Amino acid sequence: MTGCTLGWFRTSVIAVAMLLSLRGAARAYEIGSGMYDSSAVTAIARGTKQVGVAAIFVADYASAGEVTTFRATVLGELSFRYFVHRNVAIGIDLDPYYKHDSSNALGTTATASEVGGLVLVDAHYYARLGGGFFLRPGGGLGAFLGSHRTPLTDFAVTTTTVYGGAAQVDLGLVFFPSSRVSLEAVPRVLVFAGRSDAGTVVNADAGFSVGVHYTF
Repeated sequence: MTGCTLGWFRTSVIAVAMLLSLRGAARAYEIGSGMYDSSAVTAIARGTKQVGVAAIFVADYASAGEVTTFRATVLGELSFRYFVHRNVAIGIDLDPYYKHDSSNALGTTATASEVGGLVLVDAHYYARLGGGFFLRPGGGLGAFLGSHRTPLTDFAVTTTTVYGGAAQVDLGLVFFPSSRVSLEAVPRVLVFAGRSDAGTVVNADAGFSVGVHYTF
């Protein structure tokens, strides 16, 4: 009888210890400020902050008859995000950009370039997919300012100032290899609408960006 009692007691202690360890592990999955567990992330707590960098390259080529055109856009991104609710973040992005346009018609080539900066305030929701992966839909609004250069001859260039508003829509895939670092791949559409010394400016860039963020 004593042996049975000791066996039951030992089994009960082991079972309770296993339950407590599983409960502790489940709590560690949600990350936030001051948490350093590297288990698979399932949620991002309110009050969590992120800083990160990203880059996007967009290229477009078209040919119609004797006319060919090529356009390229390169954007960098420095971002800060704050989670105002579980899995919901607002942020601010600072994006320097460079654009290049060239066209060739009947052997004559025309080029233009633009250098500027973009500021966006955005919001994103992190929907858990499992295994540390999240689907991150979102968008933002902001403003841009740039300088547009068009060569007139080999020795003369005309420069105009461009400015206006911008809007972005994106649908990113985010992966947390640890609770502190996340990697992202983001298809996005960025629309510029404004004015320059030469008139109205409207264009859109659709591309794919990659980035890395640090969570604290």
